[in-house]
Amino acid sequence: MAYIVENGKRINYEAQDGNLVFSDGKIAVPSVYNIDPKQAYKTASKPTGPVIITPGVKEIGPADLVNLKDVENQIFKLKPGIYTGSNRIANLKNVTIDGAGKVLFQGGAHAIDILGAISGLTLANFSTKDVSDKQISMEDIHEKRWKDGQGDFVDGVNLINIHSEGGGNLFHANGALEKGTHRGLIKGFTMRGCTVKNSAKPGMVVYLGSAMGYDISGNLIDNLNHDDTVHNGLFMLRGNGRFYGNKATNYQGTFMRAWLFSHNSTPDVVEIFNNIAYNSKKYGPFELQAAPEFHDNNFRPANAKVYNNTAGKLNTSKDWHGQMLDVYNTGGTLEYFNNLGFEMNRSIGGPSITTGITDMINYVGGSPNIIRNENNRYFNTAGEAVTDTINFKSLIKGIGAQ
Repeated sequence: MAYIVENGKRINYEAQDGNLVFSDGKIAVPSVYNIDPKQAYKTASKPTGPVIITPGVKEIGPADLVNLKDVENQIFKLKPGIYTGSNRIANLKNVTIDGAGKVLFQGGAHAIDILGAISGLTLANFSTKDVSDKQISMEDIHEKRWKDGQGDFVDGVNLINIHSEGGGNLFHANGALEKGTHRGLIKGFTMRGCTVKNSAKPGMVVYLGSAMGYDISGNLIDNLNHDDTVHNGLFMLRGNGRFYGNKATNYQGTFMRAWLFSHNSTPDVVEIFNNIAYNSKKYGPFELQAAPEFHDNNFRPANAKVYNNTAGKLNTSKDWHGQMLDVYNTGGTLEYFNNLGFEMNRSIGGPSITTGITDMINYVGGSPNIIRNENNRYFNTAGEAVTDTINFKSLIKGIGAQ
C-alpha cells in the first residue's frame, strides 16, 4: 500500500472516490485534493461525523432520488442531467450523493429536503440554479430535542463542491436554544469548496439554528443580495465552530454572524480566521453576539477568536458601521489580532466617516471581555494594504488573510 512519512510515522493512504483517505482517519476532499500526497495530507482533516464506510457505488437517476430513504453505507452516483422538483431523502447513515460535476438541480422551491434520522450524509459535486427558497433543507430537524448529552440530533452533514446561482438559501437547518434545551441540533456540519453567486435576494446562504462544531472553509460568495435591504447575515451560525478561508465580494449583509454559545459545561470556541470580505453594500463582515433570548440560568457562553482576516470597501450605502467586527456582550472572552482592513466607513445615514477607525471594532452593546487585542492594522486605501483587490495578498507580513 502507498504511504507517506510524517514526523517519523508511516501513514498509509489510498484513493477513494476522488479523495485521499489516510490510515490515521484524515481525508483530503476534492476541493483541496493535490496530486502530491504529502501536500494533500497538510490540508486533510478527520470527518466531523462518522467515518463513511462504503461497500460499493450505485448509480441512480431522478426517479430514484425523489424518495430515497432507509439506506446505510452507500455511495450514490447521480446520473448526469437536469433534476427538477423537490427530492425528499430520509433516514440515511454514512451515505454520499455525488453529482460528479455533471448534475444540475434547476427551478422549484427546494432541491433536496432531508428528513428523519441522519448520520454521516455527504452531498457533493453538483450545481443548482434558480431554486427559489431553501435549496437544501433539513425539513424536520426542529422536532429533535437535545440537552446535556441526551436526546436526538443530526450527526454529520457535509456539503462539498456545490455551485449555486440565482437561488435562495443554500442550506437551512431550523433550530433554537430554549432554556438549555437545543431544538434542531446538528453536530459536525461541514461546508467546503462551494460557490454561491449571482442571486438578487437570497438573504442568507446558510442558517444553522443550533450547531456544535461547524467547519466552514474555502467557499466563494459573489454578487449576492444586490436587491436586498434587510439586516441579514449570509452565514447565520448559532452555536460554535470554525469559519475560515472563505471569500465574499460584492454583496449586502454581514458576511458571518456568529450567535455563539456552548453545548457543554466546558466553554466551546468560535474561530474566524483567514477570510476575505470586499465591497459590501451594508455592514461589516463579522458579528459576535449572544442574543438576549439565550440569557437565562441555563446559558453557557462560548469564547471567540477572530484573527488574520482581510476586509475592505465596507458599508458603501452608509447605513451602518462598516468595520471588521460588530461586538455585543457574548458572556465569553474574545481574542482579536492580526486583522487587516482598508476603505471602511462608520457612517450611519450621513456623509462618509472614514476617520477615527482604529482597531476596526464596532462596540454595539454590553462590555465584551477582550483578553487580546493586538496587531490589527487599518489603512485608508487598498493600495496600502493589499497587492490588488482580486487576490488580496497582504502587504503587511503576518497581518490579514494568509
